[in-house]
Amino acid sequence: MARAQAWGPRVPTLVLTLGPAVLLVLAAVATWNQPAEYYSDVTVATSWGEFLFGVPIGVALGTVLLSWWAPRLGSRLLAAAFVAIALEDGPAGVADDFVLGDWVLAALCAAWVLLVAFDSWCLIRQRAASEWLPAPRTGSSPWYAEPHRAARFALAAGLAAAISFGLARYVDWQQEAREYATRAMPIQATVTAVDHFVDSVRVDVAGKEVELFVNDSSRHPVGSTYTVYTDPLGRMGPYGVEDVDPDGWADMGIPIGFGVLGIYVLLVEIPRRRRGVEHLATHGGPGVRALVTWHRYENGLEVFARDDPAGRSPLFLLGGLVELYEGSLPRTQDWGEDPDDDADWADDDVDWADDDLEPRRPLYEARVVGLGGDGCLTVIHIDGAEEGIALGSTRPSRDPWTLRTRLVRHWDRLTGRARDLDVR
Repeated sequence: MARAQAWGPRVPTLVLTLGPAVLLVLAAVATWNQPAEYYSDVTVATSWGEFLFGVPIGVALGTVLLSWWAPRLGSRLLAAAFVAIALEDGPAGVADDFVLGDWVLAALCAAWVLLVAFDSWCLIRQRAASEWLPAPRTGSSPWYAEPHRAARFALAAGLAAAISFGLARYVDWQQEAREYATRAMPIQATVTAVDHFVDSVRVDVAGKEVELFVNDSSRHPVGSTYTVYTDPLGRMGPYGVEDVDPDGWADMGIPIGFGVLGIYVLLVEIPRRRRGVEHLATHGGPGVRALVTWHRYENGLEVFARDDPAGRSPLFLLGGLVELYEGSLPRTQDWGEDPDDDADWADDDVDWADDDLEPRRPLYEARVVGLGGDGCLTVIHIDGAEEGIALGSTRPSRDPWTLRTRLVRHWDRLTGRARDLDVR
């Protein structure tokens, strides 16, 4: 039990899953009313430094989606993106106009980096205390049953093509914008409308209304004049003195960073995890004895310490299970009476949350192999079934009380539906 208790203290998976999305919302709220600081210099807007500045921002946005599939991987990538942005911004980021919103945003980023560092320390401590470690890798094993391989390669190829196209268009815009700056003609245009929500103004340019973004729309009331640059050759549209890039081409690094993260997940992370699970299944050793049972709502297994026969303190939840070799494991206490017990029970398409489970769930003897790092490489050998069964998981271990569990539990209380959630 001492080893099991050592596994407990760590940052909840739910915090790492929802954290990036919450940070994004808080960052938007903190900086909403401050100047947008658009590019006012064509040389700066078209520099490769500004382009590269957007790449970690794109990675940070991608972690909002990645964290739902790989919370700890997403949290670490987000922390690394924050550090990269801070290093790229440099000392110039702390200036006299460093407003309150910037300080709040910096504090949020620093807090997230510290949270990830604390979680990593907890995992290292658990690794030394609980010994849920896989055998050393001596080589790679192919994942013969890997599904959707062609779809992943096709999607990665599509992302690579989109990145190449975006880079080509960015280089074209970069050259055109620099040439445009040398021939642009400034004119004084009249402000005809103001949008204070998004900080934009509409100006009359040669009888045509054009919308341009500004840093503070309150400084440009209707009827005032605003400096606009126009192209005497008519090849490019007008731009304002405060925003030389109204089409946002200078931010092309953001979608490219998002795409690079997607390619990494499709071609590197998913195959790496599957090969690791295949290796654990064949060369992972005997593993650690434990008890397992079905989670009441999630499609996965709860894992308990062997000296917790009552199943009162679940250590973690493993979802996304894949059947590695044939076997059967009943889902109710009436072992083997249901003729459907042997039917593809580990298939991801089956929603076990809708099954009417018995209040007293049986615990089965099992051997857990892996669970190193963020717990994303795990094999469970269940010896209780007649033929034995092995399940592999490439998803991180999760806290048993998931967001879905909490929502359904409160809904059952409101509707009076009895599921006897507290009996283990």
